Amino acid sequence: MAIRDYWGFDNLPAITSGTGIVAFLRGDITITGVYSIYGAITSVAGGWLGFTTGNNPYPNTNYGVYSPNMNHPYQALSDFTTRRSFIGFRINMNNNSASTPVLSLSNTAGTKQALLTNTQLGLNINQYVEVMIDRANTQIVVWIDGVAQPPVFFDFNAFVSADNKCNLVWGNNGTTTYYFQIRDVYFLDDTQDATLCNRLGSIDVAPCALASVTAPNWTSSDSATPLADLSTVLGTTVATQTNPLQTEPPSMDPVQFQLSNAGLLPSEQILAVKADLSGLRTPSYAFAPKASMAINGQTVQGKQLTYPNGAQYYWNQNMFVLEKAPDGTAWTPQALAGMVATLTP
Repeated sequence: MAIRDYWGFDNLPAITSGTGIVAFLRGDITITGVYSIYGAITSVAGGWLGFTTGNNPYPNTNYGVYSPNMNHPYQALSDFTTRRSFIGFRINMNNNSASTPVLSLSNTAGTKQALLTNTQLGLNINQYVEVMIDRANTQIVVWIDGVAQPPVFFDFNAFVSADNKCNLVWGNNGTTTYYFQIRDVYFLDDTQDATLCNRLGSIDVAPCALASVTAPNWTSSDSATPLADLSTVLGTTVATQTNPLQTEPPSMDPVQFQLSNAGLLPSEQILAVKADLSGLRTPSYAFAPKASMAINGQTVQGKQLTYPNGAQYYWNQNMFVLEKAPDGTAWTPQALAGMVATLTP
């Protein structure tokens, strides 16, 4: 599969301070850097994720610059074996008073490699950035609004040679105050055959609503109503995102659901469809759900989810990312609405 993941921020909780919002994006994201109430990663209207570097001026207590960095294990999005990978996203930069990274790589030895710096960008305009990590030709190439920037030498294989691990780091180095927003992030690996993948160009990432759910014997914490009634929109009720909860019955009945294509044009091209699941298990209970997707009599299997620690919430584990419909055809809005997904505990 070439498309490894894509991030949209429209359905994140409306958290406007601190850095807790990233837990609702993916459970394997961590926050580093020097940060407090003066620096934040927050939800911004219009489906943007905003990074704020705050300055607490002297002579206040704990004066200085506070900059949170969002770190994600890159090996979770790339297998590092193909010739090249792409990262694409929209960005709006509000201050570029000094050259600091917006996106970089950091390996386990602490070495850093900038992929994009803020002085490469314009101010207060929406731009589309695409980054290619070319492992075969040892270089990084960046396109900004479709215009290629001069390539930079980078031996990715040497960079991760110690353990084949590194982090993608969003944010600056904590020495300069600035602010930027990102949205519609995609991650693309080249395919394993002789055909080289290329950048996707400007894309939109949008959430789909549930169209229907069949969940025998599952119960909801909102007045113990069944999940199938869809009386409460999951994941958007409170800022903490902990209610309502859906509780699996001892009979371990599967859940079937369909997605809505409301708002999509019949001619709209769909590059991929994905679904994530948040949940927890009790300490004494083995819970390892897996999704399957079916359409026109054809079924494909999703990923096995894991919950290593009981009573710990795991946010947005990916159940599947599909570039084509389960029957092997290109996605259409009609196919999206016709797909039936089954979650088996």
